[in-house]
Amino acid sequence: MRTHGTVDRRSLLKITGGSVAALGLTAAGCGSGSGSGGGDGTVTIRYTWWGSDDRAKRINQSIALFEKKFPKIKVKTDFQPYADFWKKFNTQASGGNTPDVFQNAIGFLRKYDAKNVLLDLREQVEAGNLRM
Repeated sequence: MRTHGTVDRRSLLKITGGSVAALGLTAAGCGSGSGSGGGDGTVTIRYTWWGSDDRAKRINQSIALFEKKFPKIKVKTDFQPYADFWKKFNTQASGGNTPDVFQNAIGFLRKYDAKNVLLDLREQVEAGNLRM
């Protein structure tokens, strides 16, 4: 949600977290978040995914590279087996507390979009804050 011409904390976290998810997005000039974070401007984003141990290894390597490039963004990870992921994710979605970034099968996008869980990044792309 945008407020007063700035990007709120949740939007900032989802935008920058997209890079962690290797979705081909690059965070650039997203503005300052309005939520809590470290006094030095450091923020922590929550990223969750499901899959094999090999996938977890590769994602953790990507996160290490991301944190090196963006040292003020820390990534708290939550890797789950497939069935456990969906139980936890659906509980979080129902409570309005989904992770900032998450892996999701494309077939579920409409379901979670209808529940207002997903952030439409089109506005950020058009504003030049993201490159696709």
